[in-house]
Amino acid sequence: MPEEFIHLASSLERDSLERLKAYLVLHGLDCQITADPQGGAKSSLTVAKDQLPKAQKVLDDLVLAGDPESAGDDIEIDLSGEEGNEIATWLQLLLDQHDKDGTPIYFYRQRYEEALDRLRLEGRLVMPVYLIRGLHPLLPPVEQRLLMARALQEFFHIVDAVASEGD
Repeated sequence: MPEEFIHLASSLERDSLERLKAYLVLHGLDCQITADPQGGAKSSLTVAKDQLPKAQKVLDDLVLAGDPESAGDDIEIDLSGEEGNEIATWLQLLLDQHDKDGTPIYFYRQRYEEALDRLRLEGRLVMPVYLIRGLHPLLPPVEQRLLMARALQEFFHIVDAVASEGD
């Protein structure tokens, strides 16, 4: 039996829906973009019915990014000089490598850069929960993490914990 898909969004700008679809797929969601069945110019983004709650949560995080006042709690991590450098280096590489349509970096680049600047200046990483959660799909595989510096391993553990809280 084919999987049932539920309407999530419509737009005259298919490119916008393509970026949104790529972002949702990165979060493990099964999505499709379909043309207007009436022959109109609008396209629709649909998600597998059983994944609708998760899709809505991911979209809520996108909305929060546009409204910092309602973005919720920040995660604050105080770091020693070397720990901060290791995490800052990893975050900078992540920003450089993953600034593509559909990634959390694409949607939130400015906020990640602000957190990175603060980390470099103050030795503290301060990020809203939705930004931490957005890093989760971009983490290296567990096998690779074990070979990385302890500060990065601990940071990845925080990202894992925040992401699992949101599910």
